[in-house]
Amino acid sequence: MKTKTHLVFWACLLCSIPVLGADTIYTWTDDQGIKRFSDRPPAEAADVETISAEPPLPASEGVRREYLQMLEASAQERHQREQDLEREAAAQAEKEKQEIQDQRKAKIDAERERLQQQIDALNNRALSPGFTQGMRQNQIDQIQKKIDALENE
Repeated sequence: MKTKTHLVFWACLLCSIPVLGADTIYTWTDDQGIKRFSDRPPAEAADVETISAEPPLPASEGVRREYLQMLEASAQERHQREQDLEREAAAQAEKEKQEIQDQRKAKIDAERERLQQQIDALNNRALSPGFTQGMRQNQIDQIQKKIDALENE
């Protein structure tokens, strides 16, 4: 009886040695429909699945590892969401800043156009004893100073 127990023990030990050396087990179904297993990937099979050869963890350790992985994944997702929100906020702030600059530029351009129309009206106005060339030039100079001030803003 003792010999039989030793024989079973050594047989189990010898059978487990090839599995202990394999990092990954490959499984596939061959052309005849037979499910095959190997520690090397087959050359001819199309649908090959891999099975990790890691020894199973005790139930509590497996649950703990899954829990820690879940926590890590959750932290990574939260970090990614925070980064996305920061990028969106920065993009929105930049967009608002650009809109303000565009509005300001539009106002300056409109004011510049209005002042240029005043200069054109003065140039087209006929000279008279009540409106001399000096008066025209003085008014044009004042308007031109306003235009220059707009460009310096």
